[in-house]
Amino acid sequence: MPSISEPNNGISAIAVCATGWAGTVKTTISGTDAEVTPDDYTSALRVWMDLLRISMQIHGEDWEGYSTAGGVLSIVADSAHTLVATSTTQTRLGATGTYTGAASYEMDAAHDNGVYPTHGIAVPRNVGWELSRGRHAVDGSGTVGRVRVGAGMSVRLCDSWSAIHTFESALDAEQNRARLLDIWVGGHDLGRYQLQGMHRERVGLVVDPCALVLDLLRVAA
Repeated sequence: MPSISEPNNGISAIAVCATGWAGTVKTTISGTDAEVTPDDYTSALRVWMDLLRISMQIHGEDWEGYSTAGGVLSIVADSAHTLVATSTTQTRLGATGTYTGAASYEMDAAHDNGVYPTHGIAVPRNVGWELSRGRHAVDGSGTVGRVRVGAGMSVRLCDSWSAIHTFESALDAEQNRARLLDIWVGGHDLGRYQLQGMHRERVGLVVDPCALVLDLLRVAA
């Protein structure tokens, strides 16, 4: 599977979903396109991951995505390719113009709606799904009707008091109507979550750094 962040580089982030996406982003090798048309309501992280996946499927190579601590995205392939993004997709990915003639590219600016805590994101060891309780079979042989449902969890974002205030505003922005977030930690895509609530916590006896605790419910892989 593709990775969104360089393995073991310690970069952790949350990408906030937003409305108003338009345009596309694609990679091209020998005249063959691998193109993503973002949903109207999604995040830059999800679009970048989708681009990596479809590029791998169409072009048959290994593709990886990277990010700096400031949210500047890069893409790396086995061979030279062209990358083009248009409309708001271009702007929100931090891209400008056409990238061509190389096997790897770094975007020109940070992607939109990214939250990058200086001291990282602490997540539970088990991040996944649960099975619903279901119902008892009529013949008493067991339980039937169990389905996979999102598991709740809490994560901690650690940074300065002023940065935490900025994160709160970004995570609960009006354009994020369903309060959906995409999370990735150290090269691992942890999926999409709905923000159920958040509060601040002290870290030690001083104001800085402090933690922002997010109560989340998983809604998609």
